[in-house]
Amino acid sequence: MNSTLQATERRARVAALRVDVLEEYETLNVHLNEMSKAIREVATEDIPVLTDQLREIERKFTLVYTLFRSSIYDVAFRTDATRPSLGLGLSPPRGGNHRPAFPW
Repeated sequence: MNSTLQATERRARVAALRVDVLEEYETLNVHLNEMSKAIREVATEDIPVLTDQLREIERKFTLVYTLFRSSIYDVAFRTDATRPSLGLGLSPPRGGNHRPAFPW
């Protein structure tokens, strides 16, 4: 009799655990479906907008970089113009190239 009672209690506990596990799986399924929906929305709607914004930033960065380089070359050219020259108004190139020599 005692073993029958213990077996019944075990079945009841196992059944309760099964219900708990199934409820957790159901909750997990709901969360995964919500995440899938959010990812799908981001992938279809936001990517073109972000790409356009990144292109605009890239254009601005390229402009700033070009202006920065031109100002650096201008400073380097002016520095070369004030140095003693080889008779042509230019100082000798450093490193065997014909680029302006930077003072720093």
